[in-house]
Amino acid sequence: MRFKIILAGLALFLIFANLQAGWERQFAAPNHLNSIDFPPNNTSVGFACGDSSLLLRTVDGGERWEIMLVLPSDNFHDINFPVNESIGYIACDLGNVQKTTDGGEVWEIVNTGSPVSLYGLHFPNNIDVGYAVGDDGTIKVTRDGGLGWEDFPAPIPVRLNDVYFVNTMVGYVVGAEGNVFYTFDGGQTWEPRSTGLEEQLLGVYFHDDTTGWVVGEGRILLKTTNAGGEWTRLQIPGPTITNFHSVIFPTGVNTGFVCGTDGLVAKTTDGGRTWQITELGEVYDLHCIEFPQDDLIGWICGSEGIIFKTIDGGIGIKENNLNRALSENSFSCSPNPFRTNTTIKYNHPVKGQTILKVYDAKGELVRRLTLNKNGKVSWDGKNEQNQRVDSGIYFIELAMNASSAQSIKLVVLD
Repeated sequence: MRFKIILAGLALFLIFANLQAGWERQFAAPNHLNSIDFPPNNTSVGFACGDSSLLLRTVDGGERWEIMLVLPSDNFHDINFPVNESIGYIACDLGNVQKTTDGGEVWEIVNTGSPVSLYGLHFPNNIDVGYAVGDDGTIKVTRDGGLGWEDFPAPIPVRLNDVYFVNTMVGYVVGAEGNVFYTFDGGQTWEPRSTGLEEQLLGVYFHDDTTGWVVGEGRILLKTTNAGGEWTRLQIPGPTITNFHSVIFPTGVNTGFVCGTDGLVAKTTDGGRTWQITELGEVYDLHCIEFPQDDLIGWICGSEGIIFKTIDGGIGIKENNLNRALSENSFSCSPNPFRTNTTIKYNHPVKGQTILKVYDAKGELVRRLTLNKNGKVSWDGKNEQNQRVDSGIYFIELAMNASSAQSIKLVVLD
């Protein structure tokens, strides 16, 4: 198997940014949270689980999280609501899987037959066929909605940390000693996919049968486009001690997210060639990242029971290696949010022609505006082609010099 590394110096440029404004802290639970999941295309009802049988539920997009009472089964490691908000599963210690059929009100414990911790769980858009992985190379398969579980162990008895299936037949598991295993027949046989590494692999996500990503300890981020025949190691800037726990590419092969220790969140919009990073607080280990519908609305959970949410993809203005500071004192917008028109005022003296630039949440230039002599300009919510822009978050930027800028966020309503 071939193994390639793209080093920082070879990957064009790495983008550094302070993007914390894109992530809002929603909740802090009494125990560490290990997994967070919203059903597909649902940004209202979601669940998070963690240590000491902790389970949380929200029905309003995370404005409020309630602690649900479930039968204890030591620690909860992974949660999956594969189709809707009614039927869900939790991977637990002691070889247990918990299942609900009523949106989390009642949970039933099913023992899979092996007294090991189960760390990863995935039902690939199917409420009946699912997979769980854990210690000692354990791979469990159910085809009847969790009532019965079969053993199809990995070729090597190592700890397995995560599992992802593209469909009910094709899937991947990752674990200790750099191991990746692949199946094409619904888990009946497993083939090694060598990475050439010895570190612990912690997370896996695949876009289709062949294109996917793996993350792990020691800042490991690998990409394959041929079902693991070759792996390319991608580089994300940041502290060398960071471990990457979770990876997701929610809408395709270009826009993706990674989270890990030291509160690090990274985003790419070009398939991993360049990355924008933020740190949500070095006291947090971020364990799981979730985008259920698109690449704008997402959640992260982690240590200290923390939950963060973004509604703009976790990023403001496209950075291009500039140090841009959000400056509410320099700008004012009224009204904000707005529907048809807003007045933007720059609260400092204006000399000569001063151009403001409007960017959307993806960092694309939308409109140029010229301040009048009083430092004001109106924006009608239209782009350069005089077309109404979509509702959402936008950023007004004034470039100060070649290396800095000031900006403010505003919201366009339907």
